[in-house]
Amino acid sequence: MNGGVAFNLYKSLFTAAKVANLCVLKRSAIDMMGTRGLLRASGHEQPATPRRQAKGKRPRAPKGRPLFSARDVFKVRLMRVVAAQLDLAMTESVGMAAWTELTGEAEQKRIAEYETSISELADAPAYGGEWMWFLARTVERGKPALIYAYATRSEGKWQFDMHIEGSDVEKPTEPPCFGSKVPHIYVPVGEIFIVVYNDCKKMLGITAGEDV
Repeated sequence: MNGGVAFNLYKSLFTAAKVANLCVLKRSAIDMMGTRGLLRASGHEQPATPRRQAKGKRPRAPKGRPLFSARDVFKVRLMRVVAAQLDLAMTESVGMAAWTELTGEAEQKRIAEYETSISELADAPAYGGEWMWFLARTVERGKPALIYAYATRSEGKWQFDMHIEGSDVEKPTEPPCFGSKVPHIYVPVGEIFIVVYNDCKKMLGITAGEDV
């Protein structure tokens, strides 16, 4: 166990195909997210054979397939949840992709910009703080903590307010920092992460006592 956690949450353990499987997306969707900068690889797979270098050129370090961590998987899952709450399917989905082909360049640009903003929103919990380790430890102990957030969009920017409460708390007790009168969405980041964590364990084939 990594400090009470079944595997290293930040370690590059999953290929793009596995991320797609964990997030119920097509492999091409993950590739597109990478191309557009919505998802960055945590590492790269070591290639089986080194690349040949042309004479007179400086040798380049071999670079294998991109690999992703559990928190990268969480980010993609969170993006989908937020998009669904806003009734905005990601353009990587079949339906939205077909609809996008019928829109003009201005509309397509607006959709892309909005998806980028959702990606930036998801970066806040996915890459900020060490809460995932804490939550994973509580999950392994059988008493998961309650972690949730509120999000609102104002003047073209997202505001994300995250709260952490003990496992003895059954429902949120903290109001959003921007006030209950401001229109906002409730984001169950903890529940989303727990699903990701358990799915990753299953994919890795981890059993009690193993360490990855």
